[in-house]
Amino acid sequence: MLFKEKVNFKMPGGGGFKPHQDSQAGWDKYADFYVSALVSIDEATVKNGCLQL
Repeated sequence: MLFKEKVNFKMPGGGGFKPHQDSQAGWDKYADFYVSALVSIDEATVKNGCLQL
């Protein structure tokens, strides 16, 4: 199993992002499939900018 940490900071008042699909550059040489997971440390609400699908 491979593991790579990444922290995305979203500053107060920051804008949103258009819908998109992330891909890890160069990871295809290690595996055909991979999974990205979101772990919220703080409470995720609409008011504080939670991920909406």
